[in-house]
Order: sequence, then structure tokens, then C-alpha cells
Amino acid sequence: MDYLDQGRHQQWRMPDGSALIDAYMTGRMSYGEVGGEVIRVPRHMPDDAPFVTIFTQSELRYNAVNAIPLPPDTDSPPLRYYEVPGTPHLRPEDVGTGEIEPMPADVGKENDPRCNTLYDEPVEVVASALLNGMDQWVRNGTPMPRSPRVRRKGDDIARDAATGNAIGGVRLPWIEAPTAIYMVEEETNCGLAYDTKMPYSAERLRKMYGSYANYRKKYEAAKADAIEQGYLLPKDAARLDPVAEPEDF
Repeated sequence: MDYLDQGRHQQWRMPDGSALIDAYMTGRMSYGEVGGEVIRVPRHMPDDAPFVTIFTQSELRYNAVNAIPLPPDTDSPPLRYYEVPGTPHLRPEDVGTGEIEPMPADVGKENDPRCNTLYDEPVEVVASALLNGMDQWVRNGTPMPRSPRVRRKGDDIARDAATGNAIGGVRLPWIEAPTAIYMVEEETNCGLAYDTKMPYSAERLRKMYGSYANYRKKYEAAKADAIEQGYLLPKDAARLDPVAEPEDF
């Protein structure tokens, strides 16, 4: 973001004058949150390289709470902005060698229903699909999909009354056919670097879906929709199992 904001893309070029960098993907940090100017689009936007932002639920909610306006998607300059509910700021798989982050039991929250279930969905699948889309935009000029923003309500995100989850944004299968309410640390105050979710009870699952078979059918349909929309690659969809198990019903 700083590289682009300072106009480096326009200043530093290949010997033939073409772009040094083909495309940019940023995210997982709310620029300005830890100091400096609050920006979501650099002042010196490239007109010959896509600029793509992917925000997790934590970052997208930060924007809503602080009433930060979001840019529209445009093809000139090539800009896409994706808000992805159901993706956490951090997962245990993301931490580096030797890094230790507190778990619910470490902070006395193991019995708090808001805190004891970390997101465990393979959120890398949406990044893979969007990276593929960005690659195709650079290679053959096929624009990336445009996604609706997450709906806001007052100084927060709007949540669906039936599911408890965010309305709008990139609809991954576990959000389109949910089995839990996805929260962020700033809502739960669990004292963790990780975000957590509140799984539905068996009663709620049966009320929403009737049976595991119905749930699985809706989950598979959501996978097909995500593939068609460009948010899931077929090879990833083939190994993307439903979040809930038959015994959860």
C-alpha cells in the first residue's frame, strides 16, 4: 500500500517502460488502524495493473464500525475490493515457527460459548480463486468478478435474522449454508488473537435444514454457486467437505 501510495509503480519501470509489477493484492490489515492515515485506495493508483483488496470479517467490520467509506469496483483503473465474511484475521495454521498465541483455556474462556470454537474452515480456497482471477485479468484481460459489499447497520455490520451472519460480501459455502454464527474478537472480547464462532445447536440445525441430507445438498449448491462466481476453484471444491457432520443433527 505504501509503495503504491508513494507513486513507486509509476516511477520504477521495466527498461521498455512497462510495469515492473503486474498486479497487487493487499488485505488483512486495516490501514490506519495502528497509526497513520486511513486509506483504502492509494493516492497513485496504477492504471496498468490490477489493485485487489481482500478483507476478512475482522477488517471489514472495523471499516463498518469506523464508518470508513469503501471504493467502488472499476475496470479503469482496475480495482476490486472483496469483503469475505466467515474468514478470520488469524488461524492457528497461520502462525510462524515458535509463535504461540493464547487459546481459550489459556485466558479462562474455555467454557464461554462465544470463545471456545475457532474458525477452522479452509479459508485459503477463496484466496486461491481470487489469485487465479487476478492472474487471468493480467494475462488475458478477463476482469475479476465484482462482489457486493457487506451491508452495514448503524455503526456495525448488518446480520441476517435467520442465520446470525453478515449480509452481503463474498458468499463462501459455510456462510451461504451456515452451521454457526461467525464473530470477531472485538465483538466477543475473548482476549484472543483468533476469531471465534458459535456453532448452532442440533435443534437450530434441524429447524433450518430439516435433516443432514438437506443441509449437505444446500452446501453443495453453495459450492457450485461459488465456483460460478469465481470465488472457488473446482479442484478446491472437490475436497471442500461440509462443516457439520450427521451427528451434529
